[in-house]
Amino acid sequence: MIGLSVGIDTLYFGKLTWTAFNFVKFNAIEDKSAQYGIYSPMWYFTAAIPMITLGWVFFFFMGAASYTTKYLKEKKAPELVICIAFESMFLSINPHKEDRFLMKLLPLMFILIGLGLENFYSVVKNKKVRSSLLGFFILVNLLYFGYSSLLDKRGAMDIMDHLRRESKDIKSLILFTECHRTPYYSFIHK
Repeated sequence: MIGLSVGIDTLYFGKLTWTAFNFVKFNAIEDKSAQYGIYSPMWYFTAAIPMITLGWVFFFFMGAASYTTKYLKEKKAPELVICIAFESMFLSINPHKEDRFLMKLLPLMFILIGLGLENFYSVVKNKKVRSSLLGFFILVNLLYFGYSSLLDKRGAMDIMDHLRRESKDIKSLILFTECHRTPYYSFIHK
């Protein structure tokens, strides 16, 4: 598989290239990813996981706790929690962190959120209270998704729209922003 990867990369770039090695070299060996911003080693646990689980963060931790307790009582390893924790700790080694690096863990987090909701429903018997709290959590998520998709970090979209309209007058351009948050080619090309 590595040989196929090197062969395709070499054919495409016209010189001996192994993209996976270049990625490790740039991010770990040369530590150049730090130029895109750095955070504390605990950032994934204190900021990213609560942010990506959003209004369900309480249920995520409740589900993780009940799942871990259940599996430890049965003398089994709580594999979901271990997988999420290990991946988060592994990603924490690099000083450059982004919430999108954890997106691959969302399906596992959703399982734990579901377990947390199940525990919540077994503890809170009052149907009106359960419905009200569930409605509240759904509203919080909808408000956040509306805010984050329509308003938050909107500047990159607005500037690209402006550049598209004015592109005939622009001779050169330097952008000092996160590359994955700036839709350059999809906006500039007409």
